[in-house]
Amino acid sequence: MSTITDRQAALEQVRALAEAFDITPAEFATLRPGAVGDATRNLRSRILVRLLSYLGGTFVFAGIVTFIGIQWGHLDSAARVVITLGPGVAAFVLAVL
Repeated sequence: MSTITDRQAALEQVRALAEAFDITPAEFATLRPGAVGDATRNLRSRILVRLLSYLGGTFVFAGIVTFIGIQWGHLDSAARVVITLGPGVAAFVLAVL
């Protein structure tokens, strides 16, 4: 339990020194050698994840459109309405979430 109070006391000292000497967060980042590289790596990773998510979503919707195109002649009116509105409503709900 003493580790938590020691850590909190150390953080309070660091905060007090940072305020006393007007040290910016950017200057703190230079204390850790890999901190700036990690931030750049994290940004690239987030961009790649978002790009691949959009690409995957595009493939899913392309598959749905292809399936609808193949089955369109065999569907009655109610099924056509549901299959047309269904993916749009699902995409809207996911976008809101």
